[in-house]
Amino acid sequence: MSQTPEGLNFSIDSRLLEELGENLVTRNHVAVAELIKNAYDADATEVELQFTNTRQREDGQQSEIRITDNGTGMTYDEIDENWMRIGTTDKIRNPQTEIYGREKTGNKGIGRFSCRRLGNRLELTSIAEDPDSDGYVKTYVEFPWEEFARETDVNQIPVYSEVEYLDEATTGVTLRIMDLRDEWTQRDFNTLRRNVLTLSVVEQQRRDGYQEDPGFEIIFDASEFDRGEGNLAEQVYEAGWCELEGEFSEDGDVELSLEAKKIGKRSYSLKNSYDGLAGTTFRIAFIPKAKEHFRDPNTLSLERASEVTSEYGGIRVYKGGFRVYPYGGPDNDWLGIDRYYSRRIGSPRDELKDLKGDLEYNNDFNRIMLSHPRNENMIGRINVSSDANLEMKTDREGFIQNDTFEDLKDGVRLALQWLTLQYSNYQAIKEKEELEQETDDLLNALGQEGESSKSSSKSGGGESSSTSLSEWADSDEGDSSNTSSDVEASKSPTTSDVETVDRAISVIQKASETATSKQDDEDVTQAVEAASEIVQRSVEKNRKEIEFYRSAFSVNQFIFSFMHELRDMILELETNKADLNNVANEIEGEQANSVRAIAEDIDGLKQRFQQQMNLFGVLADSDGDMAEEEQRVEEHVEKLISSVEYISEDYGINLRYDIPVNLYTPPMHQTELYSIIVNLITNSIKAVIAGSGSEKEIVIEGIKSGDDVVLRVHDTGIGVPDAYREEILQPLVSDPGGDLYDLLSDEMPKQLSSQLGSGSGLGLSIVSEIAEKHGGTVRFVDEEDWETTAEVILRE
Repeated sequence: MSQTPEGLNFSIDSRLLEELGENLVTRNHVAVAELIKNAYDADATEVELQFTNTRQREDGQQSEIRITDNGTGMTYDEIDENWMRIGTTDKIRNPQTEIYGREKTGNKGIGRFSCRRLGNRLELTSIAEDPDSDGYVKTYVEFPWEEFARETDVNQIPVYSEVEYLDEATTGVTLRIMDLRDEWTQRDFNTLRRNVLTLSVVEQQRRDGYQEDPGFEIIFDASEFDRGEGNLAEQVYEAGWCELEGEFSEDGDVELSLEAKKIGKRSYSLKNSYDGLAGTTFRIAFIPKAKEHFRDPNTLSLERASEVTSEYGGIRVYKGGFRVYPYGGPDNDWLGIDRYYSRRIGSPRDELKDLKGDLEYNNDFNRIMLSHPRNENMIGRINVSSDANLEMKTDREGFIQNDTFEDLKDGVRLALQWLTLQYSNYQAIKEKEELEQETDDLLNALGQEGESSKSSSKSGGGESSSTSLSEWADSDEGDSSNTSSDVEASKSPTTSDVETVDRAISVIQKASETATSKQDDEDVTQAVEAASEIVQRSVEKNRKEIEFYRSAFSVNQFIFSFMHELRDMILELETNKADLNNVANEIEGEQANSVRAIAEDIDGLKQRFQQQMNLFGVLADSDGDMAEEEQRVEEHVEKLISSVEYISEDYGINLRYDIPVNLYTPPMHQTELYSIIVNLITNSIKAVIAGSGSEKEIVIEGIKSGDDVVLRVHDTGIGVPDAYREEILQPLVSDPGGDLYDLLSDEMPKQLSSQLGSGSGLGLSIVSEIAEKHGGTVRFVDEEDWETTAEVILRE
């Protein structure tokens, strides 16, 4: 065999850059978020984004996004070997940053494709330390993406560059992305801010073996958008329910000011003798776990709020601009907030008793503190005055315990109790407004029905609202000559009937919630009486269905009550562990080791409790998110898989997913996506366990097909016969073949089976309703190598 004189080499068509840009980075806000993450991964402490003419551009206007950071920058060689190299493994080989030891967040080298996705031209300027001298090297590169035409080898397209050597400079990278491909909307901009929110609240912290990380600031200069200017971390403080500021005065008082949703600005002076703290200030944001309480839901989604508080919650302490360790963070409750909460103390301290009659509260005054914010629901910082009577320990780990330090803790705790009183007042105002609105809606609905009745009446007389109620109740009785199917159809309430019943129930609930306000409003009383009659007649007409859902609701309430108590137990265990560790630090020898061993046992018990909560906890955290938003599928699937891992591992099930990182659903509620995934995963787990086969595997797959988002769950379980594939999607049909739960009872203990659902027959019908709401369908399809494949289609 003859040998060719030259070896063969692959070449890359420039079309690949376009394909990668379109497929890896599908949205403009995803592209910019990746570039911000690149700045974080370069150990930058600040990144600034300037948006120019990015909305509704006119002909001739130059559109541009400029991203500037103060990170380590890149040398010419690093740009050539990493940035210009397609498919580099640098972030895999070096998962931590060099200076601060940050875990890298960028999506493994798609930043350059983000630039390609965003605009037709890119100018990159980078300044880095010169490895061959004591100076710096500045590199400038131009990327005219339009010249990367199809059927052109990437290696044959020249890229203009310049290199300059400097004696003094500040390191960093500036990206100028020009001639933007897409116009930006306010929604795009809001989504971008939410996507990088967790990076914006990264506080000063230490990691072993690295320099102390001063944190990361994201600054926007985008005046063409609402909330487009300023520090993103500041916007986080302004997005929760409230922002509390306080200052210790020369007189020993604490001057408080609060700005909150619905109640506006308020101030108060805590009259105590806190000596030695003059000039010390604090700033605390309270972020409840319910989006309805957020002042700015465009900045803070429920999902992002949960991430921010779980990773960066707590109140940190600073002195002279430097953080004082170990105070602050979600796992360091140095103020004893969660300890206080777990003791179930309801009454405010005596210093606040004079406020009892000043405001209207949503609870008895002696029970208000039961709704005190937890440590994880607050982010904040205390700036200790340089003149404060507080001395650092010799090892620089905290302050020496003295009366001034105790006064600091006491003053902040008392300020938080005052905040809790304001929150209770806000809830009372909110509930009263909701009752008034529901009352108006119900009275309007009854009035409209009355008008309808009048127009159809021969006499045309003025019937009262009770006549409207009677006609509403009798409106679907049907004629005795109807066929049985007609009679059954007539017994189903119309959409307007359901809406009226919903309004009635809501009015009764709101009236009971605000009963302490002693309202004597005649219209409200009339509305409640009318609502009661509507509900009573509705129950009589639909007794069987009402009984079923009432039972389901009762079980659900019990579960969430159980979770609430279990959370308190976990908090108490964490507090006990911290107390034992503190005791161990005060003693020596074997006694200290014994105490630490007990603390470790308590921590293990806490972890077991936490694991059992995970299955319900994921769903509980999504409760209350009323806004429909695009949901990143991979993120939610990963959370739910982790919540059932202890079951899949016990039964040797290989549970995995294959979902692109950038796959987003159409706008929908988090709970809707969770309902789809939970029902399909738990059904597959039960089917695989019941199958008792050697191959135990479940794969969750997600793809984008045109305008559709397609989710498929494959499993190797017992399968669904063709004859039952339509029937099983109907309500109250759980096991039409009668095999699943008989087989499952032999393989799975009852307590574990109950955690996966015991077969109410509602799961798949709920999935089907959600899919139909979003223009899609649910069906079972045949896939090679799988016993069952359930497919859910959601349309844009």
